[in-house]
Amino acid sequence: MLWMIVSLILFIGLMSSLYYLYRLNKESKRKQQQSQQEIISRDGIIATLQTQYQELTETTKELFIEPVTQLPTYKVFFEQLQRSMTESKRYSFYLALCFIEITNTSALSDEDRDMKELFLAECAQQLSLAIRKIDFLAHYEGNVFALLLTGLNQPEKASLAAQRIFDVLSRAKMTACSTLNKTISIGISIFPTDAETEKEFIAHTLSALAVAKQKGRSAYQFYEPSLQRQSQREHLIVNAINSNHFFEQLELNYYPITTLSQNKVVALRVDWQWRHPELGIVPQAECVMWAEKQNRLLGIMVWQLEKACHYFLEERARGNNVAFLSVAIPLVILRNSRFVHGLSQWLTKWAFPQGQLWLQVYGDFNHIALDEFEKAANMLQYLNIQLVLEQRDQQSLPFSYFVRIPFTYYKLSDKMLGNLLDSSRVKAVLYAMSQFMKQLSIQLIVPDGASQQRDILKQLGIELVEGEKMVEMMPES
Repeated sequence: MLWMIVSLILFIGLMSSLYYLYRLNKESKRKQQQSQQEIISRDGIIATLQTQYQELTETTKELFIEPVTQLPTYKVFFEQLQRSMTESKRYSFYLALCFIEITNTSALSDEDRDMKELFLAECAQQLSLAIRKIDFLAHYEGNVFALLLTGLNQPEKASLAAQRIFDVLSRAKMTACSTLNKTISIGISIFPTDAETEKEFIAHTLSALAVAKQKGRSAYQFYEPSLQRQSQREHLIVNAINSNHFFEQLELNYYPITTLSQNKVVALRVDWQWRHPELGIVPQAECVMWAEKQNRLLGIMVWQLEKACHYFLEERARGNNVAFLSVAIPLVILRNSRFVHGLSQWLTKWAFPQGQLWLQVYGDFNHIALDEFEKAANMLQYLNIQLVLEQRDQQSLPFSYFVRIPFTYYKLSDKMLGNLLDSSRVKAVLYAMSQFMKQLSIQLIVPDGASQQRDILKQLGIELVEGEKMVEMMPES
């Protein structure tokens, strides 16, 4: 009996131990699983934090480092500019700010984004090799870089830095992008002589850059006070040319071309001028230059031609039987194939009589290739449009033009004539010119001067004179 009791106690103790071990093992597994879940959760949190940190790092980096050029951004540049100006005042040395614009003159389409970025990155790398370690180079915007030249004891030393940039970039190792044509323009201003504030410093440097770009390839320009006024004028002109009210500011002027033998108006010459609301009358040469740069010259010429044709037809309807309309155009427009090829279509649309249009071309004849001019002149001749070449100021027409260009009229400058009443030499030259032109079937047109000169012009063989600007024509009786 005792043995059975002892056995039962031992059995119960054994079972209790086994149960305790089972519970302990189960609890251990539960804690192990919980620990593993905590580890997995912690790893996930760490991975998330690492991703967020990496994204934050990239975002922060983009605020300070431009990704394409790997140069400091505009924000960093402006902060550095403020510090450098403060140091310049404290230590009494000059600070030069340079804006460097590197333009790729090769024809790259908008789809060549990778090539454009590679070109910009290589330019940044080459610029970094052209500056001193104490200088600061940043990417300003587009293809413009900002360079701070610190510690200058003489402002003129900034020109040495500009020349070094030209030299380094011209000798740069040839790569896929380096082979592309580059135009380098540098604008320079000096602190504290040229500006007092950061914004003024930047504005003056940009004005100098604009002038440097007009000079052409590899040019630099220091800021001058007159540049600011010029830059403001250019700003007003460019904004007005691109405004919706531009054509409302244009005016047409008409001048009669009269025969000396019959004293009869045979043609009307039309010219245009621009009356700027703030600047007044803008010189036509300046207007043509900016209109061409803004791709508005073709629109101006078509507008002038259409208005003149309608006016001519209205005058004919009122009984003024003028034979021809002469429209003054700048020489550069003949380089635009859209203008030359569109003439026939426009004249047909406006119901303008065939063979009654003259185009009076003015400008520097050396600014267009002779072959290009000849091609355009032959096209005009094919359209039965007569060509008038105008001599402005004292510019002479190259002799090759008389041989190759089919033109019908040649207008002399008033500066060419001088005073016919007092100069026998001018008379002799004018007579020789008229005889020369007759041999080529070309008629001279001269400005109509004093009435005493008309008899002299007749004796010299001149038939056509251009009068003063007229207000209104009267119908012929």
